[in-house]
Amino acid sequence: MLSQKITELREAAGMNKSELGRKVGVSDVTISYWESGAVKNISSNNLVPLASALGISVSELLDDPLKEKPGLEWAISVCDNGGRRVLTRPEVVVESLKKRLEELK
Repeated sequence: MLSQKITELREAAGMNKSELGRKVGVSDVTISYWESGAVKNISSNNLVPLASALGISVSELLDDPLKEKPGLEWAISVCDNGGRRVLTRPEVVVESLKKRLEELK
């Protein structure tokens, strides 16, 4: 279960909820909701920074749902600004994340 996985990875990394929240760009309350399972769908805008903060890939965080789709190992699913789900290469997401992190500084 994703909520349990987030808790286990956060604790293994020695972070409290506030520290993880700062790295992801959300509040500690949001982390609590994710870990309790109260929020079942984490937005794709938060999945990349969450996985990064926990030191794993989005696929690993989500139990690698792309394994069953041969040829799409290079792609991850994200939402574009219009809310549509698209497949994109990880390096595109990384560049987008870098820009977002720069904006937050």
